[in-house]
Amino acid sequence: MKRKIATMGLTMVMTMAMGATAFAASTPSVGADNNFSTNTANTEVNIKGLTDDQMNANLSATVPISVQLAVTSDGRIVSPTNYAITNKSLLKDIKVSKVTATAEAGFDLDGSSTTTTDVDLSVLKLTGGGTQVDMSTMASSAGAVNPTNWTMAMGGTTTLNLTFEGQLEGTSLENLNTVAGVAAQKAFTLEYTIEAN
Repeated sequence: MKRKIATMGLTMVMTMAMGATAFAASTPSVGADNNFSTNTANTEVNIKGLTDDQMNANLSATVPISVQLAVTSDGRIVSPTNYAITNKSLLKDIKVSKVTATAEAGFDLDGSSTTTTDVDLSVLKLTGGGTQVDMSTMASSAGAVNPTNWTMAMGGTTTLNLTFEGQLEGTSLENLNTVAGVAAQKAFTLEYTIEAN
């Protein structure tokens, strides 16, 4: 029985080995200008012009899905150092043309809440490219339009580092402990509008 299995296995291996020759690669053709016997080779380069619409249709950027801020016991807001938008476009510089903030229940972004238990985050500021934007501006119906220097050059790796800053005090700091407790809680959502620069 063992000899029969070994013979069948050997037969299968030989069959597969012979079948492989049917898939041999064809020899690539070499043009007259590519003569490796003289150590020279040519490449034909073609160029196609793109319209602005074609380049704008190929914008690409990465924006983090979430970011977690921490608040120290004295109310200082601590931001991560790796929160950034990256321009992945190879053909066009991009910019953040607008950023809008929308609060979750229990959080106030523009200081207008009359609910005494809300955490007032209107003191929060977002800095990018050396320009600081107030949370209250981002929370307005118009949002923060065209933040200065929130730009990223083309090339696929240029980033706009963003940092949150602020100081919670008094009731807001006390309310944060009540609302968030020990676990992190979603406070607001930022929406970035990105376009060609």
